[in-house]
Amino acid sequence: MDQYEYLTVPGVDVRIPVVKRSDQEEHDTTGVRVPDWMVIIDGCTGESTLNKYEDYIELFGWYCESSRHVRGDSANNLRTSGTLWHSDVFLVMQNGVHNHQINTWINCGKITTYITIVRLTRVNLDESPEDPSSVQVQTIQELMFATCHWVGMYAYLDWSIARLTACERVNRMHEFKQREGVLGGNTLCHTSYAHNTVIPGGSS
Repeated sequence: MDQYEYLTVPGVDVRIPVVKRSDQEEHDTTGVRVPDWMVIIDGCTGESTLNKYEDYIELFGWYCESSRHVRGDSANNLRTSGTLWHSDVFLVMQNGVHNHQINTWINCGKITTYITIVRLTRVNLDESPEDPSSVQVQTIQELMFATCHWVGMYAYLDWSIARLTACERVNRMHEFKQREGVLGGNTLCHTSYAHNTVIPGGSS
């Protein structure tokens, strides 16, 4: 866990992990540094120069948690009266045009259809690791939140922290091998907090 620093939000009992960068990562020889995490927000202006991710915004950190509240007198998991719960989602971003858009949405009570957080990595698509063209950026994890209500924006000098709550969450993990790229298969968990259940469809 030493690759992360932690950022606290005044008045909120959370510690948001923030990605630390080494000198080697800051001087990426390709000329375009690949972020560890990015987010795409429906209706929001992206500012990325990364190919295929132009509509995305770099994430320096994010935080959320989920749980199920179960009473002690429940007979088993199938007969529980427990309720699915998800915390607010916190996004640590650099200041940009998206700040003004999100602030406007907070003021107007706008509901955003979805946001998707992605985890990126470089993979070799063939057996020639010395060939730069064989190395591509791939998404290895997607975390999508649907029917999002914006509830806060915190200013941290050059950074900002946006806060939202969501009615659905989809966590998708892509299967891949470092030398063969994404294989196409993935597993996912799709949860509806509005209906207090998991939506079927766990892999593809």
